[in-house]
Amino acid sequence: MKFFITIIVVFFSIRQSECQIAQPANYQDPVSSEDTLAINAYKRLMNHSYDLINGREYIPYHNPHQSNPFFKSPTFCSGTGYFNGRTYNDLKILYDIYKDELVINYLNFDGHLTLICLNKNCIDSFEIKVDDITARFQFISFTPDSHMKNSFYEVPYNGKTRLLIRHTKSYTQLDGKDLYNYHIYRYLYINGSYFRITTLSKFCKLFGDKKSILRKYIISFNIPSFRKISDSDLLQILRYYETI
Repeated sequence: MKFFITIIVVFFSIRQSECQIAQPANYQDPVSSEDTLAINAYKRLMNHSYDLINGREYIPYHNPHQSNPFFKSPTFCSGTGYFNGRTYNDLKILYDIYKDELVINYLNFDGHLTLICLNKNCIDSFEIKVDDITARFQFISFTPDSHMKNSFYEVPYNGKTRLLIRHTKSYTQLDGKDLYNYHIYRYLYINGSYFRITTLSKFCKLFGDKKSILRKYIISFNIPSFRKISDSDLLQILRYYETI
């Protein structure tokens, strides 16, 4: 029996070094004996579910030589996931903003790479890092009578007001080529409701008796078009509102 366990331990140790899967940040391997080591290795090898691996296989559908349906980058990016109350660091993720799906690469224990589209019901939030910029997303559901779409939203600001940004792409064809056109929709939560941010005048009206002060502050930015205001400028404006 001891010889059999030793073989299992050696075999599983080799497989574990070849095949890595994201573990929860608080995960610890109890190792107290050869039996415990073998049992734990067996569980790691045979249990493919984990809290993280909850979803279906993702099949790429776009032409890799044309435009793509992903957020910022067509290649896997570093990320952190918060799933079912647990934290998973050092993930490699893609965010498909055309289908609104979060994808991870999962290395099976047989050595094959599988793309998994994660179950949204299990995702508390996730962070994705692209070009040294980290964006945090949360899946938010709304009541059926809301004008807001159930979706992943970037949440860059959450104070007296709350800023949500929905990143999405639409699909068209031009001269036989697939095109995924990028769109962003920004919403401000204030006075108990969400409002889409569009023009300067509509935006300032949301702030009631502070609208004149805020308008003067915004004009000082010398922004050619409020519709094209940067996220950083918008965050600065919202922080300023907190002080007046």
